Amino acid sequence: VIGLAASIATTVGLYFGADHIAPWFSDRITEHPQLASAIRIMACSLPFMVLAVILIAATWALRIMKYEVYVNSIGGPLFLLLGTLVAGFCGWGLKGLSTAPILMAFGLFALSLFYFKHHFQLGAALRRLRGGAPWSRLTRTAFPVMLSDMVNTLVVSLDSFMLMKMISSEVAGIYLAASQFSTVMKKIPQAFDPIFAPIVTDLTHRRQTREL
Repeated sequence: VIGLAASIATTVGLYFGADHIAPWFSDRITEHPQLASAIRIMACSLPFMVLAVILIAATWALRIMKYEVYVNSIGGPLFLLLGTLVAGFCGWGLKGLSTAPILMAFGLFALSLFYFKHHFQLGAALRRLRGGAPWSRLTRTAFPVMLSDMVNTLVVSLDSFMLMKMISSEVAGIYLAASQFSTVMKKIPQAFDPIFAPIVTDLTHRRQTREL
């Protein structure tokens, strides 16, 4: 409930604030309407992305880490690549390309729901929401995590923002594309990290040195 509410609020904020956000990414006034439309389209992917993250996180309670690899490390890039290729070959322009994240988000949500239903009953989980939940405690726990994610995202993207302002948006776009492409080489260790970290933490906590 908290995640869905936050994602919808962010989507609404981006949708109505797109005209003010677009000029930040380009100095050309003629490009502002196109960028604003792209921001509005991509903003619609946020609720699906958040729901996918929450559903996959639920399977962590069962110490099943492979689903995150299937969804985020394999499914997400494939859905995004498929949507981008279709939009590019069909010549749909910027608006068409901006629909690729929606395809990725919906694909991630469908995959995560499929794996979630392997181990949990969705109807029972939704009915559980009617009971008294510790909303204030959940919110206090979630807010620092959200703040940390926001700061981390800004720090990681700082180089691209600097290029946009100091050189040009075209150079920043090329740099960002090359940077994203280079992350493909990290997929193999990223596939093992989600499996490795929690198991090592658990073994360390249990002082099972031989197994560790």
